Amino acid sequence: MAKGGIKVNPIEIELQVNKNISVIDAINKHAMFFLQKLLQNMHVDENGCWIFEGCVDPETGYGQMQLYYNKKVKVHRFVAYCFLGLDLFNLKLQACHECDVRNCINPFHLWIGTRSENIKDSSRKGRWHSGSYTGEIGGEYINHLKEKDWGKHRK
Repeated sequence: MAKGGIKVNPIEIELQVNKNISVIDAINKHAMFFLQKLLQNMHVDENGCWIFEGCVDPETGYGQMQLYYNKKVKVHRFVAYCFLGLDLFNLKLQACHECDVRNCINPFHLWIGTRSENIKDSSRKGRWHSGSYTGEIGGEYINHLKEKDWGKHRK
């Protein structure tokens, strides 16, 4: 943090100062800054998962971070970008978890695949039935949806 508690984001500064740089080049230039922040906000569990302890999306259970200009990125996706070469902007490819722990950021537990490959992997592990994820967080999320009164805000 800078003086006065203002957060300094090196990517945003780079994009403001250097008008000729692309977003992806700015991300590449400052990736180590964000990786260091991630590693300061995690612990290793008994299964070797690097559990991200920062901001977690309450709806999905995935860790998330603000990369630039309010652009939120799933943390495991950013790790896959840095270590596995995942294209951050190609949403047809996913950062998939071998360990099935949504807030794990261990690059050795991640692999790049399509949505179809990810669903097949979940199905093979017994975590996908009839189009719904049945993992630990998924089950909680499904119960959350059932308990919500979706119609109360409609007129």
